Amino acid sequence: MQKQIDSDCIRFMTPLVPVGAAVYERSGSLRDSVSNPEPGVIRYAPGPIKGGESIARKAYYTPMNHTRSGNPNATHLWFEVMKRKDRDKIRRNVAAVMKKG
Repeated sequence: MQKQIDSDCIRFMTPLVPVGAAVYERSGSLRDSVSNPEPGVIRYAPGPIKGGESIARKAYYTPMNHTRSGNPNATHLWFEVMKRKDRDKIRRNVAAVMKKG
């Protein structure tokens, strides 16, 4: 079930994550830097530290205008936005996995 939750969260968050600068791991994009190192943990490459704060952390917590950054659907707090928007889909998918046993 946790694998399904993690997979769905990543899939539903992807359209909301800023593309980011070429400073990130994997394809030079924050959006493409996502990893799932262990069940229940989803990480984005932190990128370099500027002023004591990673770029990924700043992108997550700071409202920004992303229309010119390569992803006009991007938003800050993308996990929270995804939860509000897609939680019912995630619940249905988990229920389907539970049914299959």
